[in-house]
Amino acid sequence: MSRTAIQELFQEDIYRISTPLLVVLPKPWNHILEEELALLTKILGSVKLSIGSVNIQTFERITPDKLASLRPGKVLIFGSVVEDVTLNPYEKVVIMDIPVIKADDLSQLDDQKKKSLWIALKQMFNL
Repeated sequence: MSRTAIQELFQEDIYRISTPLLVVLPKPWNHILEEELALLTKILGSVKLSIGSVNIQTFERITPDKLASLRPGKVLIFGSVVEDVTLNPYEKVVIMDIPVIKADDLSQLDDQKKKSLWIALKQMFNL
């Protein structure tokens, strides 16, 4: 059954379960390198989440409306472009009542960027 068919079948709000965190990646899951997966796992672990407890979606480009339609509690974007909004990297911002942090692609995170991301994550998750 295609994703569209499922979405049309289950339109009631009860089927739209929100997740504590939406992670947006620019490339498909099967193109994520082991090092990138290990880094993502470590980042999520730092805020007491696991890969299995978050919603991971692939979008090279995403709009605020699309973000909101996924009903996340919070959003962490790695390398994808958010259209129609100017985001400063590594800063928590609120888009359509959703806290969002935009970071570089996982493959481009150096020590300084990781520190900046950690500061933003602490603010987002009240750590």
